[in-house]
Amino acid sequence: MFGQEALRVAPPPAKPSITRVTRNNAFTLAEDATHRDPAFRLSIEKKGGKGHIQRHFGFTLAEVLVTLGIIGVVASMTMPTLINNQRKVVLENQLKKQFNVMSQALNFWKQETGVIGLYKMYATYNGTEYVNSNTFKQEYMSKLKAAGTMEYKKGPFNFNKTKKMNYEGRTCTPTTLLPDGSSMCVNIWSGIITVTTDINGPNKNPNAWGYDIFTFIIDSNNEELRGLKPTKTEPNPDSAYPEGDGYPCSLTVSSAGNGLGCAYYALTNVCPNDDTKKYWECIP
Repeated sequence: MFGQEALRVAPPPAKPSITRVTRNNAFTLAEDATHRDPAFRLSIEKKGGKGHIQRHFGFTLAEVLVTLGIIGVVASMTMPTLINNQRKVVLENQLKKQFNVMSQALNFWKQETGVIGLYKMYATYNGTEYVNSNTFKQEYMSKLKAAGTMEYKKGPFNFNKTKKMNYEGRTCTPTTLLPDGSSMCVNIWSGIITVTTDINGPNKNPNAWGYDIFTFIIDSNNEELRGLKPTKTEPNPDSAYPEGDGYPCSLTVSSAGNGLGCAYYALTNVCPNDDTKKYWECIP
């Protein structure tokens, strides 16, 4: 027989204490230790007597401001060029469209009227006036559904944009409005019939010959619309009408009539001062 004390079961051995270590994809330092790293922002929190350090990747305010400043400088240097190039593309497409529309209207008019010998019928000068010229102007513009007029608030200017255009009677100012917002006019002078158009209308810049204003001529041989081609490199200052003499279109000519011959170069897409370049690439 065993005594009462002998029957008592010994207590189970105590479990060893386990310390949980939290890993936060970082490293830990001894308590009260310090660490400085200028490349990162560090946040330290105390947990269970241990210092947990977390690295947060990011940029300082100064770095962000410097980056934005660089982006702004680059944008200020490139944006004007991009905008100018886009504007030229728009003008080129508008010119092609306008030329096609005006050419088709002329062909429709000839088919409808059956006129053969347009110049003889409408561009013959009798000593006082060009006979029947107003009839042709009205009938042709009616095919284009011209209605209303709009005057220019600024300009129109010559090709260099240095002077107001002075075509000396060779053409006219396109103030008659068309449905798409463009404008036009028809002129008969010195035995030639010209059609001038502002492809984006008088209320939109630049309002300059060779940019958004172009003068075409109805060819006296085939009676088709074509660009008015320059006949001289530079106007003769001693001619009766020196400003537009020779229908100039040049980046170096300063006459007030400069730009009359730019439709020819624009339609053939050749730079007037350098035939190795395209028209819309060489103009300022």
